[in-house]
Amino acid sequence: MTAKRITRVEEIENDWMKLERAFPGIVKRALENVVEDTIMAESAGEVPVRTGQLRRSGTVEDATFGKGRISITFGYNTEYAVRVHEDLKMRHKPPTKAKYLEDPVKRHIPDLAQKVLAEVNRLLGVA
Repeated sequence: MTAKRITRVEEIENDWMKLERAFPGIVKRALENVVEDTIMAESAGEVPVRTGQLRRSGTVEDATFGKGRISITFGYNTEYAVRVHEDLKMRHKPPTKAKYLEDPVKRHIPDLAQKVLAEVNRLLGVA
């Protein structure tokens, strides 16, 4: 199958699985790359750092398909990550802060599908 450059989210927004079947692993890899390079990269600059353990615990797990959806799990894995994230009264040296993961997610949700499509095209060599 010849790779066709996808130019609009609307072309595939309801058909991620068809694209994944045509190019196995491509959508999952694209989503993983985008989450790592955008959300987690920005979050790393906002996550509070005392010892560095919280920042180092950031992970992006393999994306999965199921029930017609693609999903991905990412975040920070320490016993205090949620407390640091949610406690708005804790003081942090800017640019670090509470909501260090939620805020980057909110900033990228509006254009996440378009970024994944751009990454699919790049991985297919048609960008």
